[in-house]
Amino acid sequence: MKNYFMPHAPVFLPNIGISEAPQVKMTFEAMHEVGKRVAEMAPETIVVISPHGPRFTDAIAIYDQNDYRGDLKAFGDFDHTFSFEKDIKYIDALMQCNRTANKRFYTLKENQFKQFELDTALDHGVLVPLYFITRHYHNFKLVCLSDADFSPAELIESGALLRKAAEQVNRKVLFIASGDLSHTLNDQGPYQYKPAGKVVDNAVCEAFEKSDIERLAILAPETIAEAAICGLGPLWLLLGVYECQAYQTNRLSYQGPFGVGYAVAEFEKIDGVGARRAVLFKAKMKTRTDAVRKRMSPIATYALRVLKARLQDSLPPRIEIRANAYIINHEKFKIDEAVSKQLLTKTADVFVSIKSDGALRGCIGSVGSDTKAPLYEKIAYYVAQAASHDSRFEPIGMSEYELLTISVDVLSPLEAITSTALLDSRKYGIFVTDGLNSGVLLPAIEGVDSVVEQMRIAAHKGGFLVEDIKETYRFTVDRYL
Repeated sequence: MKNYFMPHAPVFLPNIGISEAPQVKMTFEAMHEVGKRVAEMAPETIVVISPHGPRFTDAIAIYDQNDYRGDLKAFGDFDHTFSFEKDIKYIDALMQCNRTANKRFYTLKENQFKQFELDTALDHGVLVPLYFITRHYHNFKLVCLSDADFSPAELIESGALLRKAAEQVNRKVLFIASGDLSHTLNDQGPYQYKPAGKVVDNAVCEAFEKSDIERLAILAPETIAEAAICGLGPLWLLLGVYECQAYQTNRLSYQGPFGVGYAVAEFEKIDGVGARRAVLFKAKMKTRTDAVRKRMSPIATYALRVLKARLQDSLPPRIEIRANAYIINHEKFKIDEAVSKQLLTKTADVFVSIKSDGALRGCIGSVGSDTKAPLYEKIAYYVAQAASHDSRFEPIGMSEYELLTISVDVLSPLEAITSTALLDSRKYGIFVTDGLNSGVLLPAIEGVDSVVEQMRIAAHKGGFLVEDIKETYRFTVDRYL
């Protein structure tokens, strides 16, 4: 059974992209070609992996609402509605594999969609690929799932369970990884132009041409983030379907006419034994992490050592600061006297950000606090908080430590402002309040390129709208990487 990587821009549909049709003709034809090939294979079940469904930091969500229904009216198509039969047997098999392997798939029921204020209708990441498939073939059951904010290695490991579940139900299962490529190819797209967009798209296209998706492991997380690619998570899960198997890929098309890259590619198992790609990715990730750690500042290195001690003992470490060294649980580390003085005498608010191979794993700090605790105590406290109490993530375990890096932001005092003209998203962080709740966003956050976006995110974090903001403060940071 062949599997596919397909884009999901609604503009591909004739009822929506009438004027744009000539510019996406190649993609349109490739999508129809996939539909024809799917009809020839006649799968009993199709599994679609979408980056635009319920997406979590701690779980891969399997859509398990009562009905699989949806439409694309929000994009201007009022002629097509979709309804599919859910493959309950496959979902049950996948969850059994999940329990055995202790992975993080999660069935999201109808009431949980509503609890998380999620639309129970199928998203366009699912519907656009299926529009083209259903022009040619209908006799299948459907399973939909999201990707998640996991490392490539963990997504690949999870993808291997997708194949195992298919083997258990003993039926013909076809997998669709739904995803667009870079969204920063030019200024005509939804994001500003970034050079990384073409770098990432060229790398993905070359990987498809050479049947070597693993080569994408060399892309730096910062480059991927700058490219704003939504299809990489589904692609890692699809690659996991071929874990320990040999495969070949065939790129059917690539276009990027509107600032967004659209690729259509076919995957096929071939004779031979493949690599344990999850292990390979972890090795490359560790090499990259080690290189980052060598460049880390003394302050960030201190925070990382505190994190290690905390993860090893699950207790607050005993810390002592001396003139040219600090001691963590009886282990002594030499530092410059200036750094020692800063840790011991400086008082300021701090934010601690923990990343795993460049992806955020936890971030917590303080703003406007009146505590006079020295910097070393504050860093140690927020290291523990970021590792264990960031509600967006599962607590960090010691098994993750080898891929972790830390940055520490030391904040200036808050400064009240009366005009957004005094803000700069690269230079200033912001603290906003509606009188009851508050939200904060650090400066120079990847992907936040305007004050408007910065204000929106900060307000959202506080649980209110931008128009509800009553007071705005700015601050600068000393960022220790």
